[in-house]
Amino acid sequence: MHPIAQAIEALFNREGWKIQKRDERSYSFGFRGNNNRYDFIARIGERHNTLSIYAILPMQAPNNRLHETAEFLHRANYGLIIGNFEMDFRDGEVRYKASVDFEDNQPAPDHINSLIDCALAMSDRYIPGLGKVIFANADAEEAIKEIEG
Repeated sequence: MHPIAQAIEALFNREGWKIQKRDERSYSFGFRGNNNRYDFIARIGERHNTLSIYAILPMQAPNNRLHETAEFLHRANYGLIIGNFEMDFRDGEVRYKASVDFEDNQPAPDHINSLIDCALAMSDRYIPGLGKVIFANADAEEAIKEIEG
């Protein structure tokens, strides 16, 4: 078993959390923040010792709000230290990605937990503004100002 997969499984076993193994290099699970529930995917890199944690936000941007949503996400990404928001222009899916390259280091369960915490915290922080941009036709810049002060 891949060392990252071992660390993932050790974390979920230790915490008593539910996880589903999708294949040898990916897992799915879910968590609830203060503002919403998020589906997660953990993907282990094929060639490198990397891990990406994706928090998939439970709303999609419709075609007529793609550009305003993209502006909101770009403004949210500016200054983020770990991770970033992504949007699929084909279907409007929005997700937050936190990733790490462990290089030759052995990952620990707490490393995995930190990535999950980051993805959950950022998704939960920005989802109220994202909802306003998508559903209430809010201005991206104003929605970010409301979140970030």
